[in-house]
Amino acid sequence: MSAKVWCLSAFVSLLSGVIACDAINQIGPEICRRPIDDEPIAFCGGDVEDGIYMSSDWGAALDSSGEDLLYFPGGEYYRIHHRLGVRPRQIQLYLSFSPKGTTESPVAPAAGNQATIREVTDTYIDVLNESCVEYYLLVIATAGVDDGLGGDGAGGDGEGGAVPSACEGGGAG
Repeated sequence: MSAKVWCLSAFVSLLSGVIACDAINQIGPEICRRPIDDEPIAFCGGDVEDGIYMSSDWGAALDSSGEDLLYFPGGEYYRIHHRLGVRPRQIQLYLSFSPKGTTESPVAPAAGNQATIREVTDTYIDVLNESCVEYYLLVIATAGVDDGLGGDGAGGDGEGGAVPSACEGGGAG
């Protein structure tokens, strides 16, 4: 093969690769809607016990018993109403590929843009799936312990704070 033919062949291959990459890049944003400017979907489920909120219990996360994990497809944007009564001191986000995290698809801590925290208040946590992957979400938020130093930590009675108005009319969960 002559040098000219080889160079032309290499150029055509390179050009084909560039065109293919551009086509893939144009598909990307249309596959996964990322509603950062939209209003989040209210999620009012979960329980508070001893100052700890869980969107579903460990039964769903570890052994397929209990409530399902929260469906969290690519681009989903949730407002998780935690009912702690104070801004959480710690938030943990776990993901699974199954609604009931089983041994086939256990839960693991979220990383990167899989689940991003957009806002945290004394009533809710906004969480966005900025990836284009379908997951199931477990949210754990801890209020902290009232150590007698003037903090407003949630009580240990399992009741949590008042039901947010967004949840009274039948929000998700």
